[in-house]
Amino acid sequence: MDKQPAITVEGILSKYSADYDKFKAGGNIDENQDFIDALYEYYSNSGEMPYGIQKARDGDPYEWITDRLDTMFIDTVFKRLAVR
Repeated sequence: MDKQPAITVEGILSKYSADYDKFKAGGNIDENQDFIDALYEYYSNSGEMPYGIQKARDGDPYEWITDRLDTMFIDTVFKRLAVR
């Protein structure tokens, strides 16, 4: 049986790099539905996104994903600055 490679958030961001670049430049995350769907599926299946947010009971899933990506991007920038 062939084993599928594990899906990572980095892999999703790489696959949808143009959409991620637009997001980092201030664009809306939902401009490409496939991009947001891949992120939603990843965060839902990984257990990182709380169930109440997945079901939009305790918050907006798009907003949660946007906040998560913002945090990842800011962390990356600070790590690069720290290396200099």
